[in-house]
Amino acid sequence: MSPAFSASALLMLFALVSCGDNAKPRPENLLTSNDYEELDGWAPDGSLPYLTKEKAHSGVYSARVNSTTEYGGGFTNSLGKLSNTRVTKLRVHGWVWLPSKDANATLVTQLTEPATNKTIFYDGLKLVAASGNKFNQWAEVDKTMVLPANATYATLLKLYLWRDQSAQPVYLDDLQVERAE
Repeated sequence: MSPAFSASALLMLFALVSCGDNAKPRPENLLTSNDYEELDGWAPDGSLPYLTKEKAHSGVYSARVNSTTEYGGGFTNSLGKLSNTRVTKLRVHGWVWLPSKDANATLVTQLTEPATNKTIFYDGLKLVAASGNKFNQWAEVDKTMVLPANATYATLLKLYLWRDQSAQPVYLDDLQVERAE
């Protein structure tokens, strides 16, 4: 084997190894997350009115509610599909962009019974207050909630951005939901 071949073979091997999976490992307590980057193309054009390129905390896309879009990017799944252990506390974390104090949208966390659709838990994170009244910039929001004892593996977790009569557009990005035990 010639030295030139060996050097180029080693260089190719190094390149292949360094191109390995650089994704960060998923934190053990993470139940779900959304950076809104993978939604483009999953529905016909215009059928996701909340998906926007106007502002983004990371990447290109975020969720937006405004006077014509009441809800932004809902998530629904059973607690049992999200975690193989009982979830008693939930942490919701994300980034919001609010233009002013009149952008009073809410990030809703709701638990419902699948057979009856009866709500057994509802919490609305008011984004203006949660952001610390930070406007025209991305602000981190965070809330930890104790779930009711009657929440079972079959109970549905629902999360969504609600306009809540906001007179101005509100943007949400990099949403994470974690088990907070």
